[in-house]
Amino acid sequence: MNFAIKKNVSAKIYLNQIRGCLLLNGREIKKNSVKFQTFNNLLNSLSISVNITFDTNKKKAIITNKILLEISKKIKKVSENRIKMKEKIKENEVKNQKEEDNINNSQIKKNSFLFFNSKLIFFIMILILFLSDYKTTVAKINENYIMEIKELEKDYKINKCKENGNLPSLKPVCETMLNKIDILKNKKIPKLSVFSIWLGDIYDRLQNTFGFINTIIIIILFIIILIIFIRI
Repeated sequence: MNFAIKKNVSAKIYLNQIRGCLLLNGREIKKNSVKFQTFNNLLNSLSISVNITFDTNKKKAIITNKILLEISKKIKKVSENRIKMKEKIKENEVKNQKEEDNINNSQIKKNSFLFFNSKLIFFIMILILFLSDYKTTVAKINENYIMEIKELEKDYKINKCKENGNLPSLKPVCETMLNKIDILKNKKIPKLSVFSIWLGDIYDRLQNTFGFINTIIIIILFIIILIIFIRI
């Protein structure tokens, strides 16, 4: 960065120097005066070098306090511009980081939404299939209970509990059969039990249709597809 100090004097500022110093016509000034030592220390702390150029044909090269003052003003202005530039760069970096974070957060929310929806769709599909077979599965379970009730009622009649139920030898047996019949008639089937039996029925149907080995292969493929579907 070149700038004129006066007619016969100009200076060039070099930024980001390993060791800042004051130069005269390209040569470092190594005077032991407090003034030059102080100025050199300042330049070194700022990592700036300044090369002062004189037109020796017009006047002798003398570095006056006025010249150093003008250089100091220029350095101050350059330093202020550098600080402003750094602050602007930092602001842009912060702004870009915020925009990137917002984009990432939006993407995370979108992925979470899609992940939640994919799982929800899958469970809704399973629920629909289960509900469509719910009554059939419950009827099948009740069929077993009905058969058991009929067997108990048959035994109840064979033992003539209705006529001889008060006899000491028959009373415990008859009361036990009546209790079992009452329990079976009023038994409520848990939804989880219905679901387990429903899954078991699906497995039995697959095995009867495709065989044991093919059924295992189908189940493994279904699990793989399920994992992929949930992770999408």
